[in-house]
Amino acid sequence: MWRRTVKVLVVSYAVKTLLLLGLWLAAPDLMRRGYERAGALWDNWTRPPVPAAAAIAPAFPHAAAAAAVGTVAAAPAGAPHP
Repeated sequence: MWRRTVKVLVVSYAVKTLLLLGLWLAAPDLMRRGYERAGALWDNWTRPPVPAAAAIAPAFPHAAAAAAVGTVAAAPAGAPHP
């Protein structure tokens, strides 16, 4: 290699090392947070799809609310609401 290329490589590695060291000192848990975020993203991509019944269940937390919605939905078009 040419001398200038070697100098550029040495300087670039030195700058990168100093930047990473400064980042590490400023936020020591940054690597852990990044690892946890990447793990959560991977789990989200690789888990099996949620069945429709399980996805809808949180929308109706109470049986009374689910029953009320079922009665309104089943009422004829001209009937008054209770």
